Amino acid sequence: MRHREKQKEERDGGPFGRKYDERDRYEDLRQATERCFAAVGSLLSAAATLEICVEAALIAHVSDDRNIRCELDEARAAGETCRATLTSELRQAEGDRREALAEAMALKAARMREIETAAEHLAYSKRLEDQIVLNDAKFEEALSAFVTVKSSLGLENAQLRDDVIRGSEELHSLAEEHDVLNDACRTLRLENELLRLELKRHIHGDVEARLEQDPLKLTVKNAET
Repeated sequence: MRHREKQKEERDGGPFGRKYDERDRYEDLRQATERCFAAVGSLLSAAATLEICVEAALIAHVSDDRNIRCELDEARAAGETCRATLTSELRQAEGDRREALAEAMALKAARMREIETAAEHLAYSKRLEDQIVLNDAKFEEALSAFVTVKSSLGLENAQLRDDVIRGSEELHSLAEEHDVLNDACRTLRLENELLRLELKRHIHGDVEARLEQDPLKLTVKNAET
C-alpha cells in the first residue's frame, strides 16, 4: 500500500507536487472511512458478543427471563443507537467524500481552463511568430528593391552629372563663340560706320566738286531744297 502511494507521489511530482492538496483530502477521506468501518466492525463484534452473552444468560438464568429481556432490550436500544450514530457518521463521510469530489472536479475544471488558455496563448504566439517572419521577408524584399532602385538612381544621377558637365562645357564653348561673334559684330559696326562716313565724305566731295564746276546747278539745287 505504501509502495503504491510512493509511486503515485513520484508520478504526481513528489509529496509537495501540484496534486498534493487533492491527494491529502482523499487520504483524509479514506482514513475517516476506515475509522468508520472499524467502528462498525467493533460495534458489530460487540453486538455479537452481547448476543452470545444474552443467550448464555438466558440458558443459565431462565428464571430471570424478565431481567434478561430488559437487558436485551437495552442492548438492542444501544445497538440501534450505535447503528444510528454509525449511519450518521457514514452519511457525514459520504458528504465529505462528495464535497472532496466536487472540489477535485472544480480543480480539474480550473486546470482544464488554464490549459485551454495556455493553448490559446501558444497559438496566438505562433501566429505572431509567423507574422514576424512574414514581415521580415517583406522587409528584406523591400530592402532589396530599395537597394536596386538606389543603384539605378545612382547610375542615372551619374549619367545626368556627366550630361550636365558636358552641357556646361558646351554652354561655355557657346559663350566663347558668342563673345567672338559680339566682337565680330562690333568690328563690323565700326567698319560700317567707317564705310558710311567714307561714303558721306565721298558723296559730299562729289557734290561740292560738281557745284564748283556749275554754279547754275547749285542755284537750282538750292531752290529745290
